[in-house]
Amino acid sequence: MGKSSATLVVLLAVTLVAAGSVSAVPDSLLCPFELGYNPSFSADGSKLFCSKGQEIFQVDDAGILARSLRGIGTSAQAIVNSFITGDLSVFVRLADPAVEIALPDGPHPLDADVVAFIQDTFTFPPGVDSTAVLQVSDYHFLSNDDPRTATVHVKVFAAEYTIEYDTLWLFNLVNGTRVWQLKRTYNPSLEPN
Repeated sequence: MGKSSATLVVLLAVTLVAAGSVSAVPDSLLCPFELGYNPSFSADGSKLFCSKGQEIFQVDDAGILARSLRGIGTSAQAIVNSFITGDLSVFVRLADPAVEIALPDGPHPLDADVVAFIQDTFTFPPGVDSTAVLQVSDYHFLSNDDPRTATVHVKVFAAEYTIEYDTLWLFNLVNGTRVWQLKRTYNPSLEPN
């Protein structure tokens, strides 16, 4: 194939993609499987959906929703792991500086009451796998105009309690890196096991 023929093939391929005649197949790895979401495709294979139980969402072309859910899940997992190990420095790094934590007696900033609550409530058997004690669900962007703010329901299975919260997360710049930081917890539920 000559140089002009190769150029023609490339131009034709670019034109077909731009015109929508050839579409890219969404990557099923965009679904955050590590959080329990499974990929499925539309009948024609052009749309990717992530589902977990009754919850399902369509992955947009850029994968923003799925990527942000994975990022929030990673931050939530790191926070739970910091509770398991007792190294709360990770929690402090992944909490917005103005974080508000809902305790049974009302909202608190990150203070001694919150630390005492964490140490008393978030206890785990030795050697527990942090991925086995965390569930996230009901994920939404707070505003379709700003994909840097999202809500997610968090459920943690501790040794003595099942703890549930609705949470608000912000995609913040921390030490030169973008991470999902916990901004607020609300609607707490603390059930003895």
